[in-house]
Amino acid sequence: MEQSLDDIAEGREEHVSVLAPAYWTLADEVSAFEKTTGKTCPACGKPMLHRTGKGENGKHYDF
Repeated sequence: MEQSLDDIAEGREEHVSVLAPAYWTLADEVSAFEKTTGKTCPACGKPMLHRTGKGENGKHYDF
């Protein structure tokens, strides 16, 4: 990856061709953590998502 970034900096490689595969891999991994719960927010009615993250117990709900 370091050589690819050097190639971009020196104009030998286009940034899109190097970074796009890494971006889509990361986007797929992040979306795997967002699971719908089947619950809706009582305040706005949007579907709630179960996400894993840092916090008291590592889990929280979001919409």
